[in-house]
Amino acid sequence: MLIVGTYPQLDQARTMARRLKVKKFQAYLAKTAVKGKPPAYQVRLGPFPDKKAAEETAKRLKAQEHLSPRLIKIKPKVAQTAAARGGNR
Repeated sequence: MLIVGTYPQLDQARTMARRLKVKKFQAYLAKTAVKGKPPAYQVRLGPFPDKKAAEETAKRLKAQEHLSPRLIKIKPKVAQTAAARGGNR
């Protein structure tokens, strides 16, 4: 996944996401929260089939849109099992 930008105002993030969607990028918004700070809104791209595809998209964004996206890896959420919680005793 790529983070294109983080914005303090939802309208700013929406504007960037729309701009990218018009140009056929798979943009979406994510609200982030850090304890003690106001929420922020990230414009993200993805998912990508692999790291290479994400890196190629990042290069395109930099060349065509003059943006500097960050590549991040999101760990999939795994449901806790009884064994993982220390169950089955």
